[in-house]
Amino acid sequence: MKDTIINQLIYNLTDAYDGQPWYGLSLMEILEKSDIKTINLSVVDQYSIAKVLKHIVNWRDFVIKMLENKIEFDIRMNTEDDWTRKYEPNETEWLALIKKFQESQI
Repeated sequence: MKDTIINQLIYNLTDAYDGQPWYGLSLMEILEKSDIKTINLSVVDQYSIAKVLKHIVNWRDFVIKMLENKIEFDIRMNTEDDWTRKYEPNETEWLALIKKFQESQI
């Protein structure tokens, strides 16, 4: 039973990343279709695509560090490490963030 739940979780996360999730486009499809202007747009009280991806990468880094038993690494909720407040990457920074996101998927 435990293996079934873990396998289903892996399947769902992989599908959300670059598959065909039930709710629409995968994360990679959205990122590939987004241009530099779009990723930095934010509507009142909402995060931009760039900030959301930075948040995802921050927490993926955290999980990877925990799996590597690097318990000294920490992220506190609602801090700069959790949600980066001022983040408007240029094209080069954006491509580097996408690369880091892709590398954290493997």
